[in-house]
Amino acid sequence: MLCKENRIRKDREFSFVYRKGKKVANEDFVLYFYPKSYCFKVGFSINKKYGKSCERNKIKRRLSEIIYLELEVLKPYLAVIVVLKGAKEKDYRRLKMSLDSLLSKVGILNGVTGD
Repeated sequence: MLCKENRIRKDREFSFVYRKGKKVANEDFVLYFYPKSYCFKVGFSINKKYGKSCERNKIKRRLSEIIYLELEVLKPYLAVIVVLKGAKEKDYRRLKMSLDSLLSKVGILNGVTGD
């Protein structure tokens, strides 16, 4: 599980990344990112149209675990991951591949992770 230092929780931090950051997308996620000096921080955003709270929390737990396992190879950025409907039907492995490709495309993922 991600510790407090690695999570974006305040509304002003989310707003900052949305306003000042850049964005990239694929069929599952939209990634907003902004360079930071000391550590990687991430926040998740899922629309209520995605499903009931248990479904939204399940995807957040999966994404949180993916990020947690790759913290050592992530460059220091503020990142907000917006989950799109395409991610709903995907399992953990496919979510990881999709998120890894997005992070690599931007250059946030430093090296190759052992998979």
